[in-house]
Amino acid sequence: MGEMFINALERKRVETALAESEKKYRHLVETSQDLIWSLDTLGRFTFVNQAAKRIYGYETTEIIGRSITNFIYQEEVEKYTAANIKNITQIPIFTQDNTSSYQWETIHKRQDGIPVYLNFNAIALRDKFGNFQGAIGTATDITQRKKSEEALQRAKDQLQAVLDAVPWFVSWISSELIYIGVNRQLAASFNLPPETFIGQEIGFLGSSWGFVQFISDFFASSAQQISQEVETKFNGNIKNYLVVVQKYAQGKALVSVGIDITDRKQAEAMKSKLIASLQESEKKFRNLYEATSDAVILLDGNGIIDCNFATLKMFALNNKEEFYHHNLADFYPEYQQNGKKSAQLIKRYMVQAIVKGNSCFEWINQRADRSEFPTEVLLTAIKTGEYTQNKSSKKSTKNMVFQAVIRDITERKRHEEQIKESLAEKEVLLQEIHHRVKNNLQVISSLLRLQSRYIQDEIILEMLKESQNRVRSMALVHEHLYQSKDLSKVNFTEYISSLATHLFQAYAVKARGVKLKINVIPVCLNIDTVIPCGLIVNELVSNSLKYAFPEEFQGEIFIEFDYDDREQNQFILKVADNGMSFPQDLDYQKSGSLGLRLVCSLVRQLKGTIELVNEVGTVFQITFSSLNASKL
Repeated sequence: MGEMFINALERKRVETALAESEKKYRHLVETSQDLIWSLDTLGRFTFVNQAAKRIYGYETTEIIGRSITNFIYQEEVEKYTAANIKNITQIPIFTQDNTSSYQWETIHKRQDGIPVYLNFNAIALRDKFGNFQGAIGTATDITQRKKSEEALQRAKDQLQAVLDAVPWFVSWISSELIYIGVNRQLAASFNLPPETFIGQEIGFLGSSWGFVQFISDFFASSAQQISQEVETKFNGNIKNYLVVVQKYAQGKALVSVGIDITDRKQAEAMKSKLIASLQESEKKFRNLYEATSDAVILLDGNGIIDCNFATLKMFALNNKEEFYHHNLADFYPEYQQNGKKSAQLIKRYMVQAIVKGNSCFEWINQRADRSEFPTEVLLTAIKTGEYTQNKSSKKSTKNMVFQAVIRDITERKRHEEQIKESLAEKEVLLQEIHHRVKNNLQVISSLLRLQSRYIQDEIILEMLKESQNRVRSMALVHEHLYQSKDLSKVNFTEYISSLATHLFQAYAVKARGVKLKINVIPVCLNIDTVIPCGLIVNELVSNSLKYAFPEEFQGEIFIEFDYDDREQNQFILKVADNGMSFPQDLDYQKSGSLGLRLVCSLVRQLKGTIELVNEVGTVFQITFSSLNASKL
């Protein structure tokens, strides 16, 4: 009896302990943050703790009895379908006899449709014969971890995209000088995929031992960041990079960024050569600038900028500082020789230089002692920057520098005056010569006229008269020359008019019924052309007056002189009449007449041609070169 009582007490104590233990563990189950669950053989929930409400949004009573597959998110359903898994009983823990536990990650959906990521841990329940009786396990909500992992992956993908897109060479290197990774730009430069570099030593391509040494020294140093220019050689091409490296992972790895500065280095080298060339060129031009005997002044809107030593000598100054303290107006008088104000003129020349690039003019300058001297100035406008136009469309002198090259022309002016004086003297002498030649010819004409008074023979009288007219035609040339401003050429229009008038006066008896018509273009001819032309006109007009018009015969004599319509550098001289025609059987070129022989000879002297045209009356046409003529 006592033993039975003791056993009852022991059983009661055990039951009490078990109840206390059950209460304790149930409390642990119900308060657990993880989902604790159990499934039957069909995959239906037989138990869930209170965490199910937080995870699924359902009451526990709403979950128990429902298949776990009812809570799987649509994406996961599609995944199972693709894997040919129709329900939970087909996962390994349900089908494999030797599988007592199983772990998997899946996506379930809450009551509100929001997905929740869960990490399931399951233990298979089997009877003593190994038959599947169900499963128990836990499920941890890993939604936040998944979101963090996805965010981290997105950030990693974005960073990788940026690193692949930048035109720099990025690499990650361990302290063992092994590549951890590279971006696509670096890999593409060697025509390799990025994966080829991972695990390789940094010098495996043999492109730059300088880079290997630089990285090795950096790991050995205490510096956390450093940059250095590195030269590499690949496929025979030399490249320059600015490499920036930064340690991380407590100095056990680094990230390297290489920026291609090859173009910059080449540009710097070219710039250095250009600067050296410009310096050499500047030195040469500076020597030329200082060595020239002409004054060279640089000035802008504010005044004088620079000058050469020849300027100091020209303006009687001691040094450049003294010259710079002067205003530009100190070196020219108030008025120039033409009576205009110097300040107004210099502004006009500056505008002209801006518009045309330069302006050349003569100028009166004055030295420091106020003595004046003539100069020739070449003013050049040099643009030093962009300049705009104002409303009046006049270009501004802003951002403009003017270079004035000044040459002292005192000696040249003196020589010019001497030449002018000499020329004036020669012109006076030449006029006097022409005057005396004309007078001498006039004396000869007078002597012939006096001689003719004592001769009774009509033939001889006619010969003397013809000679007198020839002399008179030459005298008229010299008369026009000494009366002309240009002693080298004669106004041919006036000369022909005077000559024809004289001939009509000489043959007054025979010219009573004859009219003279002159059509001569305004032109000047030199003496070598005028005298032959005058003698030709003299002979042909005389012949017309003597032979073309019998007594009391009315008619006209024409003298025409113009350019050839077909050849503008040729003159045509026509002497014609409408009297009796030239005899058909007479060859004027072989005639025994002195006058016609003289005409042919003079045409040859002019290097021209003569043509006889028998139309109504007689027409002589002489053609010769017009190269020695000038229009009035």
